[in-house]
Amino acid sequence: MRYVGALLLGGVVALAAVAVHRVDVRGLPVGLVLAVAASVATAWQLRRSAVPRTTAAYCLGWVAVVGVTLAGKPEGTSRWPAPWISISATPSPGSA
Repeated sequence: MRYVGALLLGGVVALAAVAVHRVDVRGLPVGLVLAVAASVATAWQLRRSAVPRTTAAYCLGWVAVVGVTLAGKPEGTSRWPAPWISISATPSPGSA
């Protein structure tokens, strides 16, 4: 049960990180800093647990959600909601 909880926690933290990573306050990437801090702090805290495999389960859940987010859609576009990251199968107009 501990591993399932850690797996779900990883998924929730990754989903929250994807949701807030574009939040900017006066040009500062506050959302990205919050996403990285939450992801690393949770993994760091789980590393201290009595059963270290919980950290691996957390990381697996985190990587699964981020992997699905980064994977392209069948249309050739990406699920990543950031305008400066282009992960598409077709080149964008104007790129040489």
